[in-house]
Amino acid sequence: MAKEYFHAYHSYLEALAALSDAECGRLFKACLQYSKTGEAPALTGNERILFPSWKSQIDRENLHYAAMCEKNRKAIEKRWAFTKGTDEYGRIQANDCVYETYQREREDKSEDKGKEEVHIFFERVWASYPNKKGKGQVSDAQKKKLFAIGFEQLTRCIERYKEAKEDWKAWQNGSTFFHSGYIDYLDANYEEEPRQPEPENDGWRVAQ
Repeated sequence: MAKEYFHAYHSYLEALAALSDAECGRLFKACLQYSKTGEAPALTGNERILFPSWKSQIDRENLHYAAMCEKNRKAIEKRWAFTKGTDEYGRIQANDCVYETYQREREDKSEDKGKEEVHIFFERVWASYPNKKGKGQVSDAQKKKLFAIGFEQLTRCIERYKEAKEDWKAWQNGSTFFHSGYIDYLDANYEEEPRQPEPENDGWRVAQ
C-alpha cells in the first residue's frame, strides 16, 4: 500500500522563514508531488535550495515505511503458516504464545520509532553546524548521547563555539565537534568571558 502523506516537522518553520509565501507554497506543492509520484519538479526560486534536503527526508521515510510493510507481511505469513493442514482447533494459539508475539512486535515498533527519532534529530542538528565533514564517523551510540542532550542546548553549543572561535583558526570537522568539541560549550561547562571595560575619555589630556 502506497503512502498517502509525508511528514512536515515543526523544525521546518525556521528554514521557511527566509522564503516568501509564494516560495513556501511552491516548495510544499513540490514535496506533495514528489511524495506521490517520485518525480522531482523543476524549481527556479529560493525554494530550490531547501527542496533537496526535504526530498531526502521523504526518501528516508518511504524506505522506512516500505521496510515496515515488508516486516508486517512476513510476520503475518509466519503467524498463519502453521494453519495449513490443521482443523479449527489446531489453529488456535495458546494465550502465552499470542502474548509473547504481541510483546516482541511492540518492542520492535518501539525500537524502530526510537531510531527514527534519533536519526531525524541528528539530521537537524548536523544541518546547523558550519563544517559538514565526517558525518559518517558519528556512531549511533554518540547520536543517542546527543539526542539525550537535546536540540536547543546543542544549538547553543554551536553558537557559543562560533562566537569563541578566532578567525585564524579552522573550523572543527562536524565529526570532531559532535564527538567531543561541544562538551566545553554545554550549559554546565560554559562560562562567558567578561567584557573588557571601555576606557573613559574624561581623564585624558593632550600632551603640550
